[in-house]
Amino acid sequence: MAVQYSVTTDWKGKITATVDRLGETIPSVQELIYATNQIIGPAADDLVRTIRRSKQVFVDIRDRSWFIERELTAPQREAASLELSRTMVDPLLVERRIRNYSPILNDGEARIALLHLVLDAHDEASDKGLTKTCFESLVLSALYDTTSESRLTREAIIARVARLLPAGFETQIAQQVLGAIQRLSVRNGQVKQVGKTNEYFLTGEQREAVKQRAAEYLLLQNELESRLVSAVRASLPGLHLNDGKADQVGTDLRVALESVLLRRGEAFAKAAVRELSRSSGRLLTDTQVAAATIEVLERPSPRIRLYLHRLADAYTMFAFLRQAPDVQKVVVSMFSGGDLWLDTSAILPLFAETLLDDPGERHYTALIRAAKDAGLRLFVTDGVVEEVERHINRCVAFTRTGTREWRRNVPFLATAYTLSGRARSGFTNWAERFRGAVSPEEDIRQYLYETYGVERRNLLAEADTAPTELRAAVQEIWHEAHEKRRVSPGAEELDTPTRMRLVAHDVENSVGIIQLRKKTSINPLGYRSWWLTLDRIALDLHQKLASRLGRDAPASPAISPDFMSQYLRIGPLRTAIERELWTSLPIVTDISRYAFFPKDLITRADELREAHEGLDEHIIRRRVRDELNKAKLQRGPASLGGIQRMMDSVETQLRKQTSS
Repeated sequence: MAVQYSVTTDWKGKITATVDRLGETIPSVQELIYATNQIIGPAADDLVRTIRRSKQVFVDIRDRSWFIERELTAPQREAASLELSRTMVDPLLVERRIRNYSPILNDGEARIALLHLVLDAHDEASDKGLTKTCFESLVLSALYDTTSESRLTREAIIARVARLLPAGFETQIAQQVLGAIQRLSVRNGQVKQVGKTNEYFLTGEQREAVKQRAAEYLLLQNELESRLVSAVRASLPGLHLNDGKADQVGTDLRVALESVLLRRGEAFAKAAVRELSRSSGRLLTDTQVAAATIEVLERPSPRIRLYLHRLADAYTMFAFLRQAPDVQKVVVSMFSGGDLWLDTSAILPLFAETLLDDPGERHYTALIRAAKDAGLRLFVTDGVVEEVERHINRCVAFTRTGTREWRRNVPFLATAYTLSGRARSGFTNWAERFRGAVSPEEDIRQYLYETYGVERRNLLAEADTAPTELRAAVQEIWHEAHEKRRVSPGAEELDTPTRMRLVAHDVENSVGIIQLRKKTSINPLGYRSWWLTLDRIALDLHQKLASRLGRDAPASPAISPDFMSQYLRIGPLRTAIERELWTSLPIVTDISRYAFFPKDLITRADELREAHEGLDEHIIRRRVRDELNKAKLQRGPASLGGIQRMMDSVETQLRKQTSS
């Protein structure tokens, strides 16, 4: 009998190679016990049968579940498990928490603090104040290495926490820390006070709970890395990764993904951007890194979605704490109320998501429904409705035209329809869900109101009250933007009157909301009127206006769905949102990858449908979807447009690399 233990994710290759090697070196072995921390279960049945028949070797796989299920089955095993945990796992967790957790933070105490923010994050909305929650996590992180023999004074705890937060708030930080210590050190609390002294330490129960949750979190971290490596292998079938390289690539991709979440959290809190390097060198290009990251962010498993949500929330909270200790006050003031005007780029994904069979995958829909649950009011202007109706018309024209004859980019809804596996010939019938032939714009308005609660409200009157200088500057910015779009490859050929109407619609929304704000609030964090959009020009409007108007430039009226999703997850309105919606809020929201969808993939979809003609329609759709998803991943975001903003972020962070 031979015994082998391994932590590799490629357990099939490891077992096969081991059996082959045993056949050469110790041919008398008839049984191999394979111990691993991976979850394998029945997935190994075929491999075990094949080896038994071809090699006459019985393989006994003892995976993670095997050990966990037997941990408490006998006193000896329980004692052995505890001893193993103390001697092997505890030091490893401490080391990994400090060294491997969030490598994009360059301070050990900061990493520990962030880990506690993640571990203490609740998986459901809570009425507890964010400031209290955050400072309790920071106090626990300050006490992470304390025991009854190794304690910290109140002053030492305050000093540890203060080192993580901005200068100038010393009194406020001390008050918050003392309040957190008092709450945590009540009877049966997580922190123990030594008599009537000012010394404190973590209780044994709390230390064990932290170790358990940290271990579970690190397993989720490994699961994410494995998923990222799988995405790389799917996009690059010819790439061979041995165990060492696969581990490096998985870690590097996770770090790249975390850097995106960090930058998003810091942008949410108006903080600075960081850079990172990667240990696997130039094994993957920046584009391939972005492609794998996009793939996992767009289609995470429920467990990975939970991991990423908690990580994103922790980064956001940490970014806020580094700006201002009173997180609750800052977040509450971000919306004194909430009136959202939806842009065309925010409405089209709602229509596209009706093609998804699984309601759990309709993340834009979850975002809008969550906004309504939270009491925000949703509006749309006639100009945006007109743009939506024109977009559907372009899609109809595309589906009636051969891909070779179509000289422009494939419209978004037509791309989404094709990716769903449906036949192009059915697009017109599907589009009737949103609008008919007699009053198409009114039909769209009615659909938006009845389905999502979006009301009609124009902003022309408000926009007309704007100062001439402001209105002229905004018009100039949008004229330049549409002119650049007009001359870009594959852009739709629009006549001058049509471009002028598009400019007018954008001016109405942006200037109209700027003027509305003057009536309701002068606090830049207290605006109640926002323009929900994915348009980068709108989101960067303040910077563009500042170059023309200087200090008189107003704040941007736009808010991105990313920002909105994060606010709904952590803001004071979160308790009003149904838990199912709250947990389904998207991690990343961007539709730019559809903007440059190659027409040859549309042709490929048509060919696949013809090849599978006669099969059940659901089978055809599934096969077309699978084939297109595979093709998309192999092409990567460079050929598909990618999630442009995220790709820009990843490529910026990875531009300066160390070569292996």
